[in-house]
Amino acid sequence: MTSRGLASLLLPIDAFDTSTHQVMGRRVAGSSFAQGLAASLKPGDQLSVFTGSREALPALQALLQPSLTPGAQAHLHADLDPTLIEKSGCLHLPDPGLHQWCWLRADGAASRFSLTGVTHTLCSHAVMQSLEQLVTAPLEPWDALVCTSRSALQVVQAAMACMHERLERRFQQTLSPPPGPQLPLIPLGIDPAPFDWQGRFASRQEQRLEARQQLGLSPTARVVLFLGRLSFHSKAHPLPLYRALERLSAEHDLVLLECGHIFNADIAAAYDQLRQRFPRLTLRRLGGLTAASEEEKKLALAAADLFCSPADNLQETFGLSVLAAMGSSLPVLDTHSLSLSC
Repeated sequence: MTSRGLASLLLPIDAFDTSTHQVMGRRVAGSSFAQGLAASLKPGDQLSVFTGSREALPALQALLQPSLTPGAQAHLHADLDPTLIEKSGCLHLPDPGLHQWCWLRADGAASRFSLTGVTHTLCSHAVMQSLEQLVTAPLEPWDALVCTSRSALQVVQAAMACMHERLERRFQQTLSPPPGPQLPLIPLGIDPAPFDWQGRFASRQEQRLEARQQLGLSPTARVVLFLGRLSFHSKAHPLPLYRALERLSAEHDLVLLECGHIFNADIAAAYDQLRQRFPRLTLRRLGGLTAASEEEKKLALAAADLFCSPADNLQETFGLSVLAAMGSSLPVLDTHSLSLSC
């Protein structure tokens, strides 16, 4: 059987590891993408993955091996090897910084392989600079930056247009637009299988009751779920949600179920202090300083009646937790990321 070099993937540990790094959407997306790519391989296919450090190799092996198709191969490397990348024809990056890797093609034809990347948060100074440099970097029509929402695509286009205009003013002449990269719009996705209740339960209600029994929640309460990073400054300030649900608790048996990760003790103390201001609100938390497990996340999604994500920050471009809630047959109230992603 002839082996085929399907692709090359750059995946440093910061782009996929949530066991020792903060649980963030880009890391969850990075690990899911790598697992999905490994599972999509056919017998004889080869996937080259570069981590940038030898210390990351065991974690990467543990991530990919369970998903790898029998007969396919995933070759893990600490250092980038342009020769291996050329055989695959493409190097995919876990961020939009395509300009940083054009040097890999500096000693030969730019057509040796494509460079592709993906957007995540777009509000940081470093990311905006990398988008502007897409105009000046030696990128080609066969390179691409995948935009995961319409809002992300608009931001990328605006950043590139701004840089192009500055260059025209600087050189006082009309400049042709850069030949690349392409900007395909491809929303992030999830594997719906873990959230599918059919075949295991007679109804969604049966699944809900079973999950509540395991979590010790009332079978008759209205459970509102927040699933995601528990952070005032980088995700969602919970004050509006706490205030609204405490008011509703006067007439309904309500439970707010928080499920996620609190990055440090200071943030945890702030959450506890705010919680004391709402004594009539019944609040249950899964996770905290120790991140909620995958099993706890599945139970939380199964137990809930409503998913609510009051994201209120600029860094949110696409909510994976929203997809998980939709995959779990939950109605979704999302004040920020859903509108941006549509």
